[in-house]
Amino acid sequence: MQKRNSRRKGQNAERKVCSILEEWTGQEFVRVPASGGLRYASKTIQHLICGDVVCTNAEFRESFPFQVEVKHYKDLGLKRNYDEAEDRITKILAQVQRFWGQSQRDAERASSVNKQVGLLWVRENRLGEAHLFIVFIPTDSIADIKKFTKKYNIIYQDAEKVAIKSTDLTSKVYKSFYNLIKV
Repeated sequence: MQKRNSRRKGQNAERKVCSILEEWTGQEFVRVPASGGLRYASKTIQHLICGDVVCTNAEFRESFPFQVEVKHYKDLGLKRNYDEAEDRITKILAQVQRFWGQSQRDAERASSVNKQVGLLWVRENRLGEAHLFIVFIPTDSIADIKKFTKKYNIIYQDAEKVAIKSTDLTSKVYKSFYNLIKV
C-alpha cells in the first residue's frame, strides 16, 4: 500500500509544479508520461520527454530552457537542516544530492537538441506551505550571481548549485528569472 501512496504523492507534487509553472509563465504544463521514464526515444524527440514536467506549447517549449525534475519525499533532511533564524538550509543530505545528479544528467541528455538547465524541485513532508518546494539551480547556469542574489533569497549554496524557495522564484516575473540564466 505504501508504494501506491508514494507514487500518488509524487504525481500530486508534479501536478502542483505544473500549476505553479503555468501561473508563473502563462503557459500550460503537463506531467511527462511515465514520469521521465521514456528514455528509449530517439534523440530527435528526447528533449520533449526528459524530466517530470514539460510545456505543451511547442513554440514556448523551444525557448523554455529548463528541464524540470520534481521530488516529494517523507524525509530529505531539509526540515532538520533548516535554520529558521538564518532562513537557510545548513546541509543537503545524500538523497537530494542523488536527485541533483539525476536532474543534471537529464538536462544534459535534453541538451542534445536544445540547451537545457536542470531545475530540481524538492518537497519534504510537513515542511510547510511557505517552503512548498525548494528549487535547486546549477550555479554555472546563472549569468551573474551578484544580480541573482539581489533578486532572490538564496537559502542554500555550494560549488555546483543554489537553492531558493519556489514562492521566491514565482513571486518574480518569469522573464526576469529567464534573463539571469545562461542558455
